[in-house]
Amino acid sequence: MTSDLDLNEFNNLVEQISDLPSVSKKQAKKITQYLMTKSDRYVYDLIDVLKRAKLSIKICEMCQGWSNRSICSICSDESRNNNELCIVSFFDDLNVIEESQAYHGKYFILNHEISKKNKRIIEEINFDLLLDLIKKQKIEKVIIATNFTQDGQTTANYLRFLLDDFDLKIYRLGMGLPYNSSIDYADSFSLKGAFENKQLIKDKKA
Repeated sequence: MTSDLDLNEFNNLVEQISDLPSVSKKQAKKITQYLMTKSDRYVYDLIDVLKRAKLSIKICEMCQGWSNRSICSICSDESRNNNELCIVSFFDDLNVIEESQAYHGKYFILNHEISKKNKRIIEEINFDLLLDLIKKQKIEKVIIATNFTQDGQTTANYLRFLLDDFDLKIYRLGMGLPYNSSIDYADSFSLKGAFENKQLIKDKKA
């Protein structure tokens, strides 16, 4: 006896969930199975919360971080160093760096990391906005604070290549964070050490 169950919609949901960061296809199936066992009210409430969050949380027009306004509080803070730009992979990384109080300049959030397995990610990162920001803000120093993972280093290398023609200093976070570590898991002490020991990988033109 064969089942008359149509799994197309189930598989579609699995595909959508597996697109989330750090969620494997196997984990996506488990999440989908869990959702299918929950009540209609639970699922509808989840959808409603997701919709409201999507509508209320905006993307800052300058740094690409999350905000309730078109320009976030960090980008609009005139007391910060406007000539320094710290490039991070994800919004959580910004929050961890802010908590460490190791840095007092401006940020740019990529919201992705470049993977050797998926070069299409490059198309999803707003590099044009990054380059425009560097020009308009007359940035003199860039700190690349992507994760110390394979994807994070691939992203850092691409950024170094992308910014090669700009007359500015480019730094990579230094000792303080071990290889294969993520910024959002680092403690304040390690982050302060990483900023203090940042490595100059490109100097300004003489």
